[in-house]
Amino acid sequence: MDVSQMFKFDTSCVVLNCDVKTCEHFNAVLGTVFDINNDLSKLVQDWINKFSEETLTNWIVSRKIINPKRFLFNKIYKCQHNEKNKSKSLEMKIRI
Repeated sequence: MDVSQMFKFDTSCVVLNCDVKTCEHFNAVLGTVFDINNDLSKLVQDWINKFSEETLTNWIVSRKIINPKRFLFNKIYKCQHNEKNKSKSLEMKIRI
């Protein structure tokens, strides 16, 4: 499926990597374009909110890298239904 059709709120969104074990256990890396002249934290939060609405999921910050060396912005989000140390795991990494 073409991600640009799936996420109408972000036509520049692309799947960079996807590892699907089952419908409930997968990792995906999505790429998109942000204007780095604006507040990245707000832009990412707005994107997460739109992504949540579109996919009917909720995401919480699992880890935040302070002063990342390779990226301008680096947060790792997990689905609210993630069960730590159990087989179900949904994770989204946002690195800019």
